[in-house]
Amino acid sequence: MVHQELPKITSIERQISDRKGKMYLDFLQNRPHATIASVYSVRPKPGATVSMPLHWDEVKSGLKMSDFTIFMLSIA
Repeated sequence: MVHQELPKITSIERQISDRKGKMYLDFLQNRPHATIASVYSVRPKPGATVSMPLHWDEVKSGLKMSDFTIFMLSIA
């Protein structure tokens, strides 16, 4: 439903190169037994990246997973 309403900014293409800079909607995570990182989870990646929510004004072209690490995270 989200992709039908916002096709100009969203994509359901699994291949990154096919998304054309659009936000990926991973509908495959919306099923039983699917695993997904919880908010503020430290990921098992080099640099200790963190799964974290963003305000819409923080979402910009060029964001990378490596921009969000346990070292820059500050929770009050």
